[in-house]
Amino acid sequence: MKKQVKIALMSNAGGSGKTTLAVNIGYELAHAGHFVCLFGFDPNASLTMFVGLDEPEPEQTLDRVLSKNFDGSWPAGVKGLKKSRPV
Repeated sequence: MKKQVKIALMSNAGGSGKTTLAVNIGYELAHAGHFVCLFGFDPNASLTMFVGLDEPEPEQTLDRVLSKNFDGSWPAGVKGLKKSRPV
């Protein structure tokens, strides 16, 4: 099993390039043959728009997963999201 690496990019400052940096690091890692999963916690859904996905329904966001009422159920499919392999 390959080693799993987690990278967190955080800053309270808006417009500091967090999303741009995350997308570019993710791209380079995928290009090098690694599997990449990006999570965006920006309420403006910048990462979703940056990578060209459709804006999700509210019940298909991390806000729902992190809510106090989350019961573990998750939508079966997310519109615009496709399984992919490294670039």
